[in-house]
Amino acid sequence: MNEIVEYFGHLNQQTTPLGAFDITRIFLSIALSFVLCFLVAHLYRRLNNARSVDINFLIALTVLGMVACFIMQAVGNNLARAFSLAGALSIVRFRNAVKDTTDIVAIFFVMAIGISCGANFFSLAILATLLIGFLWWLVTESPIKIANEPVISLQFNAQNTETFFSVLKNSFQKDVIQSNLRHIEEVQKNQNKFTYDVHLSKRKNPLDFYEALKGQCEKEATDVSQLSMYLHEQ
Repeated sequence: MNEIVEYFGHLNQQTTPLGAFDITRIFLSIALSFVLCFLVAHLYRRLNNARSVDINFLIALTVLGMVACFIMQAVGNNLARAFSLAGALSIVRFRNAVKDTTDIVAIFFVMAIGISCGANFFSLAILATLLIGFLWWLVTESPIKIANEPVISLQFNAQNTETFFSVLKNSFQKDVIQSNLRHIEEVQKNQNKFTYDVHLSKRKNPLDFYEALKGQCEKEATDVSQLSMYLHEQ
């Protein structure tokens, strides 16, 4: 009987009680993670103003860093918790593909911030965020940046994009530098709503391009309807 009591007493000594956690340090870690991840989300939005940015993604960036910080605080130095967490997260599957490489950069950036704050490396988190953020801004705003051209979003309804891109390729090949699919939505049976980001040549006026494209689609792409344009700020 005494051996059983001693065994359970040994287990209780190994378990870290809630009061052993430093509440002030936990609050400071999560608060610092929030501030740094908020700055990264703002920087991401500032550097991607040439294309549409989902506000929900910006919110997710801020929250993701705090979640990573909380996970690091919960795991601590316990190897068993780390393996349990890895096993639990391995069953999660995401069906939506990341559409832009800068989205991956931002996700890993805020996760690294959350991990650093959760591990109580506050100086590392602050210095790395400032340095990487500055270098990210410097590279994006430097002459090696490709997208200094006018950028517009084209939205239209069609069954598919074959006829639309046939018009775009045959009549406006010299004016379009790059086009990226941003969103597709089914509006009704055999009818989808497409949204594309289109990079135009510097010498091409976006309004003139839109009017010419709209007129050409009315002649050659009769299945394309409700064509609209949004001009992004540079």
